[in-house]
Amino acid sequence: MSCARTRQMLDAWIDRELDAATSAELAQHLSACPACNAMRTDRVALRENIKAGATYFNAPASLRTAVTRELAATQNSRPSLLRHSTSWWQTVALAISAAIASSLLTVWMLRAPMESALPPWPEQAVAHHVAGLSDPRRMIEVTSTDRHTIKPWFHGKVDFAPTVADLSAEGYVLSGARLERLVHQPAAALVYQLREHPVSLFMTRATLAEPVTIKIIHGFSVATWAAGGVRFIAVADTDIGEIKRFTGLVQALH
Repeated sequence: MSCARTRQMLDAWIDRELDAATSAELAQHLSACPACNAMRTDRVALRENIKAGATYFNAPASLRTAVTRELAATQNSRPSLLRHSTSWWQTVALAISAAIASSLLTVWMLRAPMESALPPWPEQAVAHHVAGLSDPRRMIEVTSTDRHTIKPWFHGKVDFAPTVADLSAEGYVLSGARLERLVHQPAAALVYQLREHPVSLFMTRATLAEPVTIKIIHGFSVATWAAGGVRFIAVADTDIGEIKRFTGLVQALH
């Protein structure tokens, strides 16, 4: 496991939210990496300090009396069945749940227009890349460093000619390929290895040319562009400089 991926998953590991296999992999990395282990120590210390310094307040006894009085007044205007079948604390719980649901719905309605405006390609590419990292068997369907083996493998699987290049001289070693789907379209996915960093290059059909856009999504460097009727999405846990260099190498092939 790389340092970048460890940083992304450290909080979930501390909160015991990861599966056993991933937890073991992360723990092994922490035992061998002083920098990541120091980060873990800081995060645990921060968590304990917050927990120790948190202020707790006990609700006054008068609160229960006030709530009970208000509920009684409300229940008097409802059918007797509800009045006898629902205890006061159940009613409070239902009221709180309704308030939370209303708040979540408001947040969703405010965010929905913004999120729907975002292109879905990069997010889905990152999700597929992460899924491959968690299951190496899913990352590569055909294993080969020979582009003359991988390119014919896509015949009949996608309706365009994917760009398959040997970039080993530049440090990006071709490892294999797999078939994916991005926004309900078949996509060719190549896997390169830059030292300990897997790099996924997704390709799918595009109608218009698009300039290169580079951003960080969930801690991963992502580059997207379209040229020659093909959309490209490159995803890696490298820094921005490396994804820019990789993008430039792929673009130079056209």
